[in-house]
Amino acid sequence: MRAQIACDCRSEELSLIMRGHGWSVAMAGPGRSLIDRAPMADLVLLCLEPCAKAGFARGSLDRLAEIAGRHDTALISMSDSDNEDERVRALMVGCDDHLVMPMHAIELVARVDAVMRRVTGSPKGVRMELGPLRIDLRTREVSLHQQTIPLTRKEFDLLWLLANTDSAVSRAEIATRVWGGDTTASSRTLDTHVNNLRRKLGRSTIVTVRGYGFRFRKSSGPRGRRSASG
Repeated sequence: MRAQIACDCRSEELSLIMRGHGWSVAMAGPGRSLIDRAPMADLVLLCLEPCAKAGFARGSLDRLAEIAGRHDTALISMSDSDNEDERVRALMVGCDDHLVMPMHAIELVARVDAVMRRVTGSPKGVRMELGPLRIDLRTREVSLHQQTIPLTRKEFDLLWLLANTDSAVSRAEIATRVWGGDTTASSRTLDTHVNNLRRKLGRSTIVTVRGYGFRFRKSSGPRGRRSASG
């Protein structure tokens, strides 16, 4: 695997840790260099820059959002801050996990491995057709009425989970299966992703089950079918 790491005061240390656990690491400077390398990577590790005021620098969050929106690459952000609002903000723009540094090497590697299991552990070559909506897990592409619908990684993962389940899915289960059990992603972040999917696919696509979670509305089109390719 290859990890792209933005250069900062920890980069060399992180590089040594990851190489010591079998990763091939390509160093990238902050800014456009990291964004340009993202398509060639299985995982991007980005150190968020603090700004003079409380919170992360706007440029760091913009880079996170651009990588998450343009590339199908696992994305982990890191910072010195343990502020909940900042962690939620990083997750909302598309991170698969956010790490608070410093962190013991063994936990760092475990968290990276956990993200990679989540994003690569699903079966390959599976496609769903739900009326005019088509979801392809192998290519991670979604189309509606034959028009491609761009989704972020987390939006796709959430849609795939809901569309593959006949009943409602609890917020706790969604947090576990899409965000790896991060409880900060179970409220504001989840609601944001649901609203994004409704905006892109139709307001009635995802139904809120009050006090529990969400379910995917399948009755509006022909019964969905799964097909294995390859």
